[in-house]
Amino acid sequence: VVKVTEWPDKAKNPIGQVLGILGKAGDNTTEMHAILAEFGLPYVYPQSVEKAAEKIPAEISAEEMARREDFRKVTTFTIDPKDAKDCDDALSIRPLKDGLWEVGVHIADV
Repeated sequence: VVKVTEWPDKAKNPIGQVLGILGKAGDNTTEMHAILAEFGLPYVYPQSVEKAAEKIPAEISAEEMARREDFRKVTTFTIDPKDAKDCDDALSIRPLKDGLWEVGVHIADV
């Protein structure tokens, strides 16, 4: 990651400061971090955040499931691109009473 500090008018290349090295080009983690860095998003977190994230259960509890509305029987269509890592965005449409329609926007917590 480089911060461009100046780019003189007649210079072919800019002058900058190396802020960090992400890793080997082509490596999945490196490429993900590069995308985050490109848009100014964090890719390294404080240890306290990492520890808090480790405490999040990998499975959804029965108690949590009871609080959610179940859309598994509603026909949904993914809107993720064909090369998406996770298919977690979808739309649905279904008829309601009195000629109304429900359009659903679904974001999965994968």
